[in-house]
Amino acid sequence: MTLLAAVHTATPAPPAAHVLALVVAANGRVDPKEIEVLDRLAAFQRLGIGRDDFLALAAQCVQALDNGQVDRSWLKPQALAQLFSVVDAVTSPQQRLLVCRLAAAVMTADGAICATERRVYRHALLRWGITDDQVSHAILHDRQG
Repeated sequence: MTLLAAVHTATPAPPAAHVLALVVAANGRVDPKEIEVLDRLAAFQRLGIGRDDFLALAAQCVQALDNGQVDRSWLKPQALAQLFSVVDAVTSPQQRLLVCRLAAAVMTADGAICATERRVYRHALLRWGITDDQVSHAILHDRQG
C-alpha cells in the first residue's frame, strides 16, 4: 500500500478535505496560521470534516510526504500518481473550486508560498482544468471570506 493510500485508509475523509490536507502538509508542517485562515473561512464545515479530523489527516499527510514521497524540488512519479488519485476523487466542480479557493488562502497565510505547496496546488488546477481567473473569481465572491 502506498503512503498516501495509507493516510486515506487511516483517516477516512471527504476527498476534497484530503486534497486540501495535502496542500497544508506540502510545506512539511501544519502551520497554525494556515489553520486560523481555514477556521475563518469555515473550511472544515464546508468540506464536511471536523476540525480535529482534518488536523489529524494533515499531520498524517506531513508524515507521508516526509517519508520520501516528495523531494522538495519536485514530486516523484509515484507521489504524482498518488496525488492524481486523490485529486481525481473530487468529482464535483463546486468542491474542486472550493478546494482551490481554500488552498490559495492556505498558501498565502504565512506570507510565503512554499514551492511544494505551489506544486501540489498547480497539479490540482491542471488536473481539474481550473484557471487562476476562476480561483480569483471564487475568492472575490466567497461570502465566507
